[in-house]
Amino acid sequence: MKRQLILMTAAALLLTAVSCGRDKKSSSVIQPDGDTHEENAAAEVKLAFIGGETGKLSTALAEYDRANKDITLDIHRYDSSDIEYTEAFNQLTRDMLAGDTPDIIIAPPDGMRNLQRSGYLADLTPFMESSETVTPDGLLPNVREAVDCGGTIPYMFPCFSYETYLASTDFIGAENENWSYDAAMEAYRSSPDKEGFPEGPTLWHFFLRQAGRESIDFESGTCDFGGDFLRVIDFLQEYPFDLNDYEYKDSSADYMRSLNIAGVSGINLFTASYVYSMYGGAPVTYAGYPSAECDGAFVTVPHLWAVPENSENKEKGWALIENFLRLSEQKKMSLEYVSGVPVTEEALQALAYDTPSYMAMSARAALTPPDGGAESLYITDEAVEKLLDHSRSVKIDLDYGSVLDNMIRNEWLEVMRGEQTADECVESLNNRVGLYLSERE
Repeated sequence: MKRQLILMTAAALLLTAVSCGRDKKSSSVIQPDGDTHEENAAAEVKLAFIGGETGKLSTALAEYDRANKDITLDIHRYDSSDIEYTEAFNQLTRDMLAGDTPDIIIAPPDGMRNLQRSGYLADLTPFMESSETVTPDGLLPNVREAVDCGGTIPYMFPCFSYETYLASTDFIGAENENWSYDAAMEAYRSSPDKEGFPEGPTLWHFFLRQAGRESIDFESGTCDFGGDFLRVIDFLQEYPFDLNDYEYKDSSADYMRSLNIAGVSGINLFTASYVYSMYGGAPVTYAGYPSAECDGAFVTVPHLWAVPENSENKEKGWALIENFLRLSEQKKMSLEYVSGVPVTEEALQALAYDTPSYMAMSARAALTPPDGGAESLYITDEAVEKLLDHSRSVKIDLDYGSVLDNMIRNEWLEVMRGEQTADECVESLNNRVGLYLSERE
């Protein structure tokens, strides 16, 4: 176990668009003149939703709708057949220009960023600064950095997920925390039997996951895959393998499919069971994916939540966002609804240390040793804090999402299959990604 490099994945955030509260009724009161008027009529709060699959957040939205008798949550889904949701965003924009503006928008980061650049989104900073629930300083530092747009906060997200690799410190050394391409390649070259490293397609994905993202300059809207990306492909081609003969290994001893920092396993049980006990209490290093910027983890934020600038009901829109930033909802977000990392420091600490032991999520719960021994293991404060520090420091890049990630992956897969050369792959990506970036402006 000490020689293993293991992938961990925080479960991805899945949101649901459903119509809530349509059966709410207000009471009618008869006036002396015989007229009637509706008392405590529920105000309609329009929610525009783009992208994603249905999931447990529908339960959370329905609970919010039932708990707030003064609102009726009306969710409109903008469907789109294209993977970038271009037409869905175009239709939403047309509706807003025509005066049909929602009070809150839940949508993928790519398109939401375009709405922000076009001035469609309100600044949430004044709401947060006067909130008793969360302030900008109450967010995790990486979350605060991700949502900052020149001193404004145009959107939020209730949790995020990430993938990272870890290994025993004896195997890769403590100095390789969030290691560089050079450090990772040297470690692979110097390993005589390559034991402990990913194999086959997983090895390519391991080395190229961040190289693709780092080949793009989102500020200038340009890309260049002829640098580290090409250098890593050339390195990988030094170790060819037959894709037809490759047998994918998916045992828990060789490859970890999920790191749920929440849900059934939770942040505490993850720290203990999947890290501490798996390595028998030995120190671990969060190597992450190799990266020029030494970022380590790959973060996913499928949706951003925003209030349109022209909404006539900004307070109601913000109230819904604020609700899911409350401590109780942040814990539910991680433990029940979407299984992600909370975005506030208070919630991160609560999940680490205050989760009830009856949920089998206590950081102090006894653990079964990986070798089946009778003596139980107990998580240490140092191990818990190591995970918390990692969760606070992973870089959250809202410009890079699944569309670009899949586009890049499909191209290097062609190199693996022998269908194109590394240079052809670079040329194709420079053209395809360059066109995608130009169309986003």
